[in-house]
Amino acid sequence: MTLSIQRPLAPPAVMAPGLTATTTIAALQQLLADGLDLCSQVEQAHWTVRGPNFMAHHLLFDELADRLRLHVDEIAARCAALGGSARGTARAVAALSRMPEYPDDLRDGPSHIAALVERYGALCTHLRGALAEPDTGGDPATQNLLGTILRALELDLWKLESHRE
Repeated sequence: MTLSIQRPLAPPAVMAPGLTATTTIAALQQLLADGLDLCSQVEQAHWTVRGPNFMAHHLLFDELADRLRLHVDEIAARCAALGGSARGTARAVAALSRMPEYPDDLRDGPSHIAALVERYGALCTHLRGALAEPDTGGDPATQNLLGTILRALELDLWKLESHRE
């Protein structure tokens, strides 16, 4: 599926004069798909974890999913503020996400943790890539948002990795 961007009829007032929102909107829509996919994968871990430390893992995954939902909501709102149209349906996310497929046979906490560490690392890498794009660099509000989300995801990644020691 190709990512189609609806150009705003007029430049959105939130953009600095001379900047175009098209590349920024595309980057935000891609991150929205990645983030929504990761959120569904964390929910999968939350629903299927079993074994020792069940409750600790169950609650951790629930907390992580809650925070991811807030992040993707902020990404979608920024996309809309720039004149884009957030595409967050299950079909759009499945077609656009760069996240690896989540294994459907995981049950124990350590296996879920390992899978989520890999995926959180991937989303952090994608966020760093979006932060390095020249068009987002000219938009301090988007830079700030993506930087804030990156810091929060890195903290969550650290929490996940701490369960592996």
